Order: sequence, then structure tokens, then C-alpha cells
Amino acid sequence: MKRALVLLGVILAGCGSNSSSPVPTDIYSDDAIGSDVADVAGDNGGRGMQDGKPGDAGDVGSVPRETTTDGDAVAPPTCPGLATILDQAYRVTHMAATEPTDQVNEVWEKDIKEYTLVMVFHVLEYDPATAKGLIEVTSCWADVEVTGEGKDKVYTPKSYQFALEPSEFAVTFDGCSFTIDDELELDIVTPSVSKPFHVFGLKGGGAFSADAKKIENIDLAGFIKEKETFDLCMMIPGLGSPSFHWFMNLAHICADADSDGDDKIDSYHFVGNLKAKLETSLFKDGIHPIQSLVEECLPDSKPCVPVK
Repeated sequence: MKRALVLLGVILAGCGSNSSSPVPTDIYSDDAIGSDVADVAGDNGGRGMQDGKPGDAGDVGSVPRETTTDGDAVAPPTCPGLATILDQAYRVTHMAATEPTDQVNEVWEKDIKEYTLVMVFHVLEYDPATAKGLIEVTSCWADVEVTGEGKDKVYTPKSYQFALEPSEFAVTFDGCSFTIDDELELDIVTPSVSKPFHVFGLKGGGAFSADAKKIENIDLAGFIKEKETFDLCMMIPGLGSPSFHWFMNLAHICADADSDGDDKIDSYHFVGNLKAKLETSLFKDGIHPIQSLVEECLPDSKPCVPVK
């Protein structure tokens, strides 16, 4: 069963690349990519004070103290980096699930580091006066350069683009934290599945770091419609391309949620946590579809047998 659950992570990966293998075997170091710096410029020409010394713009400690017309000190904004988030792109660097299973998390982390799984949050609107924002998100296609051999192989992303039309969701800010106002939908796609993997009814929220270089602790809870998994096939070495539903049944993971309130079980619960970091320089406009490598898909709708 453990092997079945671990393999489940492959089909939940968010994006493919142009490398020869859909799931590379080695990982590259995050240090190979530099973070974008969201400057928080002060009144001294973009330089601030950090630990009592001149520091780089963008550090939380470099935000200058404002004063009133009477010369009284005014407390700095609670989340100064939010002033820089408009049109910025944040790549997911961590994804961990607790439902329908947590056995996929190690696979997800490996795929994220190899740019097999790429998901981007792109900030479309931010109004500090109303504390409202609008963000779009979906999985991406990544252009990846592969260098080295064996254990020394390195995967370096050159750029990425949305693989599907992104979903938009409105948020309300409270300091650095935000709450999702409407339910969010995600379509996750990879070359190893026959069609996009659809997660819907997602609610939750998250928080930007004070300098807005990261989005931290994005907590989401939603559903995966069971019927949509009948013909959602994925490539598994040695097994061909079985459906996701068949694979979940193999692991004795059964649908357990009523997503529409009709008192009938119709979905799997999804609960997960994400983190993301600023990487606007790699994000390009437009849509670059990911072509499925699944050649044959045999639907499966047999009842699930839960573990006794």
C-alpha cells in the first residue's frame, strides 16, 4: 500500500518541462536561482538603515520612520512589502497535503525542486485603501536547462508560462495576512495525466512575509470530484495508464465528502498547505499548453472498498 500511496504523488504534480523525462531523477539546488528583490525604497534614495548601518532597499529594517507635521514619530506600516506586490509572480516552493493522503508530500517536494511541478500565484490587483486584492493562479509549463551527469545533474529554469487559463480569486488583507473571499478552483496539469486534475471549492488564506518576498502558509481546503477521476488516467511504470479512481481504490482511499450539500458522498476531501517565493523575472505572459503523453485511457468506476 505504501508504494501505491507514494506513486500517487506523480499524478498530482503541477507542471511539465521541456526536458526529455517528465519526472527527472535528480534535483537542483534552489541556490542556483536568485530571488527577485522587492524594493521598499526610503526617503534616502532607496537606501535604508539595517542594524544601525546603511542597508539594501527591500529589507524590512530599511523602511524609514515617518513623522507627523508636528514631528511626532509614526509607527511603520505593519506590512510594508505589500506596496510592491502588484504584478509580481510567486512560484510555489512547498506543497504538503494531509487529505486525501500525506504520502505524496516527499514526491511533491522533489518534483517542485526539479521544476516538474510548477504553480504560480500572480498578483493582478492590490488596493491598500480597501485592503482588497485579486490574484490569479494555475500550473505552468517550464523551460528547463539540464546540465551535468548523474548525481551532478542540475535543472535550471529559464522561464515558465501558465499551461492553462488561470483562476482568479479575490482576497482581503489584514496586515500581511489575507483571506480568500470566494471559492478557488485549481486545474493541475502534467504530461503524465490524460486531462487536468481539477480541485474545486477551495477556501482558506495565507500571509505574505513583511518584505513581500514570500507567500507563507497558504492553507487550502476543498474537494476533488470522484466522477472526474473515472477517466483521469496517469502514467505509472509497470502499470500502463490506469485511472486515478482505480489507483485510489488500490490504496483503499475512498471518496468521503458531500461537496454540494445533497447528502450524497461525491468527492474526496483535499486539505493542503503551500508556500511560494518571488520569482517574477522568470514568469512570462501567455499560455503554453502541456501535451499529455498518455496514449490510452481506460475509465474505471468500480466502488471503493475502504480499509476495515
